[in-house]
Amino acid sequence: MVYDIKVFDKHGNLKEVINGQKCFNKIYEETAKSFVTERKKEKETFVCRHCNETFPKRSPTQVCCKKLKCRYQQGLINNPRKGGRDITCIICNKKATVTHGRAVTCGKECSAERNRRKNLTNGRSFRVKSKRQRERKRKGELCQK
Repeated sequence: MVYDIKVFDKHGNLKEVINGQKCFNKIYEETAKSFVTERKKEKETFVCRHCNETFPKRSPTQVCCKKLKCRYQQGLINNPRKGGRDITCIICNKKATVTHGRAVTCGKECSAERNRRKNLTNGRSFRVKSKRQRERKRKGELCQK
């Protein structure tokens, strides 16, 4: 919304009131219409590289649609995964190629088995430690009495 323009003479008396909206429309109507028609002409469609469907173009550099699969594929093109390394699984002794830097197991099942074994040994060592500490406390109490 454009406000009315008040025009004063040099003595400060109100000379006239100009309708601001009307003046604004007169000046900018032609340029606004031409801009809208140009924008409509520029809107194009593009074919997604990954799913081969046609979509309206949102930006001049757009190459894929916004579907998750297509975005994932485009992400792999832009930032490819690092090459894998060959390991021998410590649980099942199979050869496997992994991308993670510290992986020592071939998959989910072997990883779960490794965690189970680790927890058993940690729990056992914790129980053994606490048992030793209790025995030392008892010996210390006996020696002090």
